[in-house]
Amino acid sequence: MNKNIMNELRITEVRLSLYGKNGIIAFCEVVLGNHLRLNDIAVKRTQEGKLLLSYPLKKTPGGIEYFYFNPISKEFADKINEAVASKLNELRSELNEQHKIQSGRSC
Repeated sequence: MNKNIMNELRITEVRLSLYGKNGIIAFCEVVLGNHLRLNDIAVKRTQEGKLLLSYPLKKTPGGIEYFYFNPISKEFADKINEAVASKLNELRSELNEQHKIQSGRSC
């Protein structure tokens, strides 16, 4: 992928909203270059524990699926997955720290 395009499409923000139903851990929003927001991306884990992102789609009455948006290169899909995984780990650390404070085990 062209380096200039990658700079324009850099991930500038990731937000997570925890969900916890139907195998979905959270929904995320990814902002590219402070210019484009991609939202309603479902965050799941496979049975092997790998992170899986499900992009929003529309299903026609005939059963044909059309994605509203999704990465078309493996390189960029991996970049989004890494950013979401990093944010998920950050959130997990924050929740663990809050739990320690609430239970009186703060250092």
